[in-house]
Amino acid sequence: MRDYEQEARKGGWVPQEEWKGEDDAWKPAQQFVEDGEKTLPIFKARVEKELGELKDELKQAKRANTEAGDFFRNYKERQEKETADLRDKLVEKRQQAVDDSDGQAFTAADKELRELDAQPTQTFPPETKQWLTDNPWYETNEKLSIYADGVADRLVQQGYVGGSKAYWDELTTRVKDAHPDEFENKQRSRPASVEDTSETIDSKPKTYAALPKDAKSACDDFAKQGIMTKEEYVAAYDWETE
Repeated sequence: MRDYEQEARKGGWVPQEEWKGEDDAWKPAQQFVEDGEKTLPIFKARVEKELGELKDELKQAKRANTEAGDFFRNYKERQEKETADLRDKLVEKRQQAVDDSDGQAFTAADKELRELDAQPTQTFPPETKQWLTDNPWYETNEKLSIYADGVADRLVQQGYVGGSKAYWDELTTRVKDAHPDEFENKQRSRPASVEDTSETIDSKPKTYAALPKDAKSACDDFAKQGIMTKEEYVAAYDWETE
C-alpha cells in the first residue's frame, strides 16, 4: 500500500486541520498525489519544449556570431590589402620619379608615402568600423566630424549605449538633420559622361537581390540577430569576388 500522506507531505501537502487556505481548495493526500502525477508530465513536456527552443536559438546565435567574425575578418583583410597595394604603388611611383629625375614627382610621392605610413593602426569594434565605412565624411569633413563628436557626448549623457546600433543610427540622423546641405547629392545635376554610362552598364547592381544565395542567408541571419541591417551588409559585402 502506498503511503499517500507521506508522498503528499513531500510535495507541500498538509492535513486539513493545518490548512490555512480556502476550504474548497484543500485536497485529501491521495487526490493531491494523483493530481500531481497527472500534471507533472504535462509540465515536464512544456519545460522540455521550451528548453529545446532555447537551445535552437543559442545554436542560431552562435552560428551568426561565427559568420559575423568571418565577415569582419575578411573585411579587415581587404582593408589591409588595399593599404598594402597603395603603398606598393607609391613606392613604385617614387622610384619612377628618381629614374626620371623628376624632383617634383618624387616629393609628392614621398609625402603621400610618409603620410600613409604615419597613419596609426586603430582597432575598432566591428560596429564602429562599419559606421566609419558607411560615413566617410567623418574623416574628410572637419566641420561635420567636430559636430558629430559633440553629438556623441550628448547621446551617451541621454542614455544611449556607446557603440550600439541605436547609438550610431541616432548620431548619423542628428548630423544629417543639422547639416542637410552637406549630404545633398551633388551628382544629381551633373550630366552623365561617356565614362559614367559605361560604368553604369558594366557594373553589377550592388543590392540585396544581387547577393549570392549563401550571402543572402548570412545577411538574413545578421539582420535577425541585430548585428547589422541588410543595407549595411550589402554596403560592406565584397562584390569584387563575384
